[in-house]
Amino acid sequence: MKKCKRLMSLIMALTMALSVSTYSFAAEKEENVNIEVNEVATGQNEVEPMAANNLITQITGYYTGDKRTTMTIPLTVTGNGSYLYFGVLTEGPIVGKLYSNGVLVSRTLISANPKDVQWCQIKLDRSPQYSYWAAGNYTLEVEVMFNYKYSFAIFGTQDELPK
Repeated sequence: MKKCKRLMSLIMALTMALSVSTYSFAAEKEENVNIEVNEVATGQNEVEPMAANNLITQITGYYTGDKRTTMTIPLTVTGNGSYLYFGVLTEGPIVGKLYSNGVLVSRTLISANPKDVQWCQIKLDRSPQYSYWAAGNYTLEVEVMFNYKYSFAIFGTQDELPK
């Protein structure tokens, strides 16, 4: 019985040593260090530095924050229509839903990327080849799902597209 207890103790000690060493090897170097988050927060907390060319104009103001929220943003597309774009800098996913006369016509999921501004085209649901929006009034619902920093604006092309 005494040998059995010693054997069990040895097995338990080896198991614990192996699990601790496996845990320390599994951890990545500086895994808990938040690199460049402060840089993003101070240097690019606004989407204003985004390089929009002369064919793309800003339709909405800049929206920034760091809390979970749902925003309803009215959009007016003028002239002959427009391609619409999200310009987003975010630490977590954002969902954008575009409504026309109360009907959901587009749903866009934007994944996290706190280092670079993402240009995401707003396309018609179920028909990704159609992304040109006719002139009219739309409602954009933007859902920030968790508490993280984000900054975005909505952009569109000019009335007359180059040929």
